[in-house]
Amino acid sequence: MTSEDLRLVEKTLKRLERLAEQCSNPRLGLRNSPPYLPDLVRETSTLLMQVWQPYQDVRSGGGLAPRGDEARYLRVHIRNLLDKTDRATLLFKEGKEKMFDETSSYRRNLTKLSLLFSHMLWELKAMFPGGYFHGDTYKVTKSEADKFWRHCFGTM
Repeated sequence: MTSEDLRLVEKTLKRLERLAEQCSNPRLGLRNSPPYLPDLVRETSTLLMQVWQPYQDVRSGGGLAPRGDEARYLRVHIRNLLDKTDRATLLFKEGKEKMFDETSSYRRNLTKLSLLFSHMLWELKAMFPGGYFHGDTYKVTKSEADKFWRHCFGTM
């Protein structure tokens, strides 16, 4: 992990915090049913901090080294997460008062992003159960998906 990676994580965590504030506006009237964006943002932030904690000392020359594809996976995941948080924040900025109208395109897009946040969170939970990387032992359970994976990426 590089210090640039850690700065990207810090930036993402700040954006998630800002998104949590935007989503907590009671005027939005978000229903507390899955995927409930405020909970997703909070859980994502918590798990992300837990996952990245072992790498915090990289700036001082300490910290753990990632195993296998862990570093590459984390870089891709954090960039995608930052992109999604930026898209959600932009919706609030552009939508202004339309965000409070449940039938607006801005709200529909926010709902779509909520689904993406949900999938990203569950993927992170699958790869890092308990906050530790298990991606090198992860098994694809669906036979068609396993065949696709082996065809495209081989056995790792």
